[in-house]
Amino acid sequence: MMRISVILFLMLTVDCLFAQNQFWENIEGPYGGLINSISLFNNDIYCAGIGGVYMSNDNGERWISIGLKDKVIKKIRISNNYLFAISNSGCFRMNLSDTSWINVKQGQWQSMYTKDSTIFIGSEYAGIFRSTDLGFTWLEVNNGIDNRDIEEILITSNNIVLASAAGTSGSGVFRSTNNGDSWERIDPYQFAWNFEGIAEYNGVLYAFDFTNSAKVYKSTDFGLTWFLPVNTSAPSDIIQTIYVDESGIYVGVYHYGIFKSTNEGASWTNGNSGLNNKNVLAISANVSNLFCASYDGIYNSSKSNLSWLKKSEGINNIWISSLGANNNQLIFGTYGSGLFTYKNNIFKRKSLGSDLMFIIDLKVFNNQIYVLSSSWSSSSYANFQYSNDYGNSWILANNGFDTGGLKCIDVNNKYIYVGSWYGLFRKQITGNYWEKLTNGIPNNVNISSVASSDSIVIVTNGTSEIYRSTDYGSSWQSMYVQNLFSGTRVYSKNKGEFYLGSAQ
Repeated sequence: MMRISVILFLMLTVDCLFAQNQFWENIEGPYGGLINSISLFNNDIYCAGIGGVYMSNDNGERWISIGLKDKVIKKIRISNNYLFAISNSGCFRMNLSDTSWINVKQGQWQSMYTKDSTIFIGSEYAGIFRSTDLGFTWLEVNNGIDNRDIEEILITSNNIVLASAAGTSGSGVFRSTNNGDSWERIDPYQFAWNFEGIAEYNGVLYAFDFTNSAKVYKSTDFGLTWFLPVNTSAPSDIIQTIYVDESGIYVGVYHYGIFKSTNEGASWTNGNSGLNNKNVLAISANVSNLFCASYDGIYNSSKSNLSWLKKSEGINNIWISSLGANNNQLIFGTYGSGLFTYKNNIFKRKSLGSDLMFIIDLKVFNNQIYVLSSSWSSSSYANFQYSNDYGNSWILANNGFDTGGLKCIDVNNKYIYVGSWYGLFRKQITGNYWEKLTNGIPNNVNISSVASSDSIVIVTNGTSEIYRSTDYGSSWQSMYVQNLFSGTRVYSKNKGEFYLGSAQ
């Protein structure tokens, strides 16, 4: 007999974590996690991302949390001894002499620039707001801006303000010569160009747009006109961040890491040695050292030789995506930092090869570890791998998949199941080929979760509808579960007993 229970929240984890009369405590490490922004001030370094804001006063050797732990911080800036941070819940201000934060502007903010006592913040829908008194008062400044999706802002060294807009209502770059009181559209064409990142060095602006094989544009008149330098080439693919100083132009490229040019972008040198995750989101520097941020934390390198060392001790906000256990050790996957084991208070990273740092799901069954992993920050390019030796070596087994969008795994005594964006797959444990299951279940259904107990298999797809099989997935029946608004998770703990988790 099968029993299905509907619950609103369920933490699915290993049995040892369910012991009664126990309490939860934070395990220190492994260090790292998603970092979106870096800011340097005097001898201190600040960084922010998932888990709030961190500070280091020893060149990144050790970091301490300084607040906003429950926020995902998109960008930080420092002005007049204040640190500003933006997130989807507001613009926050902290005096550098203490660690108390104030939300100085409610809202969902995605871009920010500060200079002296002036702050500009941009939103996805409401345009630009300005404060000239360090965030105590604010004014909406959208005169001349016909697109309110503001993705980047810069105040130049001669106080010209540039704002880049994108989105469904068009793209464009807007320029203000009066501190944002009014704006002029630089490019007259609605869908022509916008910059996703911009930097200034020695009175020259450098910017890139959001395209595949993006190139770095240049302006010598503070953003009034832009051009591509002679023989400019693309470093690789989509650029995500840019930093410029006397040593060259540095860009972080989606999936491909750090590139440096010393000839105005005519040629680029890739410098990824030591980077565990090559999805670089921010770059900054002091006199001698570069710092870069990724999904795996903070790294630093000398400018002369791009060889990176991870400097994330104390940044304790790695994104845990999945849990399992075998051989008296905890096994957990992370989103951006790879796969780890934890035993006797020691963390060990288990290399899956080929930069596979994004663990989408894992399952442990009969001392075998099954993993869905990707080198991209998306399940669109996922692989299925398994290990027979506690994660020391891995076997790739993708034969039969017609999509890379793999999302979830479950295993029983006969089969392995993998759910994807476009259907459900099954493979015998000792087999070599995946078959797509279609008898009673759509071949393109977006699978959110799969669980099995002996011959019974349950699949959710994010709605009130679930699919149920009693013959290991050979045939299926559709069922609607009362009060299940969006079935996102299904879990089987005891024989014939299933639990459903809803997002609402």
